[in-house]
Amino acid sequence: MAIAAFEDGAFESCADEVVTEEPLELRLAFGPDDGRISTGLSVTMRTPPAAVSGDQGVRSESEDEELAAGLLVAEGILHAREDLRSIEACGPQPPSSLRSNVLRIELASACEVDLARLKRSFVSSASCGLCGKSGMEALSTAGLEPVGLLRDEQPLLPEAILRALPACLLSSQPTFERTGGLHGAGLFDARGGLIRCREDIGRHNAVDAIAGRMWLEGMEGGDKIFYTTGRLTSEMVIKTVQMGIPILISRSGFTAWGVDLARRAGLTLIGRAKGKRFVVLSGNQRIVYDHDPASVGDEHKRHRRKSAPGE
Repeated sequence: MAIAAFEDGAFESCADEVVTEEPLELRLAFGPDDGRISTGLSVTMRTPPAAVSGDQGVRSESEDEELAAGLLVAEGILHAREDLRSIEACGPQPPSSLRSNVLRIELASACEVDLARLKRSFVSSASCGLCGKSGMEALSTAGLEPVGLLRDEQPLLPEAILRALPACLLSSQPTFERTGGLHGAGLFDARGGLIRCREDIGRHNAVDAIAGRMWLEGMEGGDKIFYTTGRLTSEMVIKTVQMGIPILISRSGFTAWGVDLARRAGLTLIGRAKGKRFVVLSGNQRIVYDHDPASVGDEHKRHRRKSAPGE
C-alpha cells in the first residue's frame, strides 16, 4: 500500500505492508433432524487467511474454524466433542471474495441451545470479546465457580522460561514482523516450548482460536502456559481459566477486575513482562526465581513496533 511517512519534518512516499481486516459471519444450525433451526449467530472482525493486503492467503483457513469453535466453547454452547457435527465454509459461491468469510456450524441434534441468551451474548467485536457483560455474568456463562479452579502444585514457572516467552512468540509472528498491526497469543508447554501461535487484529480472537484448537484436539491445559500481547482483562482471565491453564502472562497492562478474578480463581497472573521487569499479580507461589538479573537485557525494539518501510 502506498503511504506518506512523516519523519524529521518531511514527508516521504513509500510502500508499506498493511494487515487485512475482514468480517467473519457465523451461522448456527441446531435442533432435531426433522426440524433443524438455522440462524445467524455473530459477525466478528478478524484477520483472514490472507493476512496482509495483496497476499493470496498465507495462513490456513482452518484458523477460522478454530476461532468459531473457541467462541462457541467460551459461550457455553459446545461442551463434549460430540456436540459438534461440522464447521464448513458457506455463503456466496466463487468468484466472490466473501466465500471464506461465512461459516456454517452444525451442532448435534441432542445439543440444546438457548437462542434468546445467544442473541444477547453475541453482540461482540474482535477487540472487545465478552465486553458488555458483568464479570459474574461471564463466569456464570462459562459455567465456572470463582474459586478453587486450578491446582496449586502444577506447573512451576522458572523465571528463565518466563523471560524467554516474549522473544519466542515474536519469532513465530511473521505477519506482525511485516505489519506491526496484530496481537499475538501463544500456548507453551511447561518447558517453554511453543505449541501453538495465533496472530489476529483482535486479542480475543487470537485467544479463542487457540482455545478452539485445544478443544478440537482434546488438549488438556493443566500443564500449559499462556502468553498474550493483549491486556489482562477479566475476559482474558476467564478464557484462560476455561482452557484450564494455570499461568497467564502478558507484556501489556491489566485491569483491577482481571486481577481480582485471577486471585479468586488461583491463576498465576503476570503483567508487563518485558525487558528487565515483570509484575506478579497473583499466584507467585508457582514462580521459581532462578535467573541472574545481570544477564537480563532491555526489551528489543522489535517487540514495540515493526521496522520502518524500507528497513
